[in-house]
Amino acid sequence: MDELMACCKSRLSQMTAGQQAVIGRIEVPETLAERLTALGILEGTSVKCLGAGPLGDPVAYEIRRTVIALRRADCMGIEVC
Repeated sequence: MDELMACCKSRLSQMTAGQQAVIGRIEVPETLAERLTALGILEGTSVKCLGAGPLGDPVAYEIRRTVIALRRADCMGIEVC
């Protein structure tokens, strides 16, 4: 698993509709980290980008069979593989 995490170069905010990835690293402020953890967004979790709103924000993701909408700014600190 550590080898997989070492190769993470992309951000969750860069994913496009239909792409799937695994969350590799989360480096966000503590208050946001707590919120993301409560939503089930943890390292090693599979995520699928479903698409963005009409103006490009927020973006809908399928995580643990649940659809979650996040602002792109909140996803900048989440690396995916």
